[in-house]
Amino acid sequence: MCVFIMEHWVIDGNIRNIMAGHSAAAMLSDSNTPVLAMYSGDRIDESMTMEEMRMDPDYIYKEGEWDNGIKVAAAVCISANTEGSGRMRTIVFVVYALAIILLVMLFGFSYFHMARPIDQISEFINRAIKNPDERLYLNRKDDIDIVASSLDRMLDENQRMIEELKAGKISLYETRLARQKMEILAYRNQINPHFLYNTLSCMRDMALIHDEDDIADMAMSLSDIFRYAVKGSNIVTFRDEVQYMEKYASIINYRFSGKISIITEIPDEVLDKPAIRFLLQPLVENSVFHGLEESVEPGYVMTKVSMRDGRIEITVEDNGVGMDEDTLEAVREMIEEPGDSASIGLSNIVQRLRLFYDEDYSITVDSTQGKGTVILISLPDHIKK
Repeated sequence: MCVFIMEHWVIDGNIRNIMAGHSAAAMLSDSNTPVLAMYSGDRIDESMTMEEMRMDPDYIYKEGEWDNGIKVAAAVCISANTEGSGRMRTIVFVVYALAIILLVMLFGFSYFHMARPIDQISEFINRAIKNPDERLYLNRKDDIDIVASSLDRMLDENQRMIEELKAGKISLYETRLARQKMEILAYRNQINPHFLYNTLSCMRDMALIHDEDDIADMAMSLSDIFRYAVKGSNIVTFRDEVQYMEKYASIINYRFSGKISIITEIPDEVLDKPAIRFLLQPLVENSVFHGLEESVEPGYVMTKVSMRDGRIEITVEDNGVGMDEDTLEAVREMIEEPGDSASIGLSNIVQRLRLFYDEDYSITVDSTQGKGTVILISLPDHIKK
C-alpha cells in the first residue's frame, strides 16, 4: 500500500489562483480536520464561515466529497458578482444609443449633402426642358457643385448655340428673301429685252437718217445701258462700272443740256477690283434727281473710288439742295433696316451690299441743306461667294 501526502498549503495556493478576481470562497477539509485550507475573495467578509455562507440566500453553495473523506466546498456571492452588471448594461445602452445617433447623423449627412443635391439636379433638368433660361446655383464647395456648375455652363453654351442658330436662320431667311426679290427684279427687267434693243436701234437709225446725231448717240447709249443691265453676272469690275457710268453721264448731259456734270475719279489699281453690278449708277442717279434736278444752278456729282488700308472706299458727293434733319434721319434708318422705301436705288444697294458682303461693309450719309450730300461706302477688296 502506498500513501501520498500533500501539504495543504499547495492546495491553498491552487485555490487562490483559481478563485482570484471573484467574489467567492473555497474550503478544503477532511474527516479529521474541518478546515484544511480556506480562501475568501476580496469582497467576502473573512469572518463568515462556510456554514454561514451555505445558509445565506445571497450565496450559492456547492460542495463535493471523495471516498477518503476529503471534501471541497465553494460559495459564490450573487450580489457581489453581479454588482457591475448594471453599470455594464448602462454602458452597453449608451454605446447602442451613440451608434444609433451616429447612424442617423450619417444618414442625414448623406441625404442633405449627397442624395438631396442629386435630386435637385434631377428636378432642375426636368424644369430646364420647359424653361431653358433657368439655372442651378447650389453654392457649394464640393464635387456636386462642380457638376452643377458644369451643367449651368453646358446650358449657357447650349442657349448661346440656340440663339446663334436662330440668328443664322433669320439671316438665311432674309438672304433668301433678298435673293428672291433680286431674282424677281431681274426677271422683270429682262422682259422682252430684244424688243428694247431693236426699238432703240431703229430710233438711232432714224435719227441718223435725219442727221440728228445727238439723238442717235443718246439712243445708242441707252441701248448699251439696257444691255449692261440685263446681261452678264452680278459680279463685274470697277472698269465695267466706269464704262457704264460714261454711258449714263452722256444721257444726263443730253437731258439737262450740260447743266449737270458727272465726274468719275478712279485710279488704275482699283479698275480691275471686283464690284457688284449697278453699284455706282444708282448712287449718282439719286444725287441727280434728289439733289440737283430741283436746283436752278449748275451742279455736279463727283464719284471717287480709292484704296485705303486694304479696303475700297467709294465717295459720291453732290452740291445739290441737300436734306433737312428729318429726311436725313429717315435715310439713315433706311440704311440700318432696308426695305420698301421711297429711295428705291439706295435701299436696293444696301440690300445687295448685305447679300454679297455680309456685315463687312459700311455706308454713311451726311447732308447739309442748301449745300449738298455726301455718301461714303467702305468695302473689302474681295466679294464673298
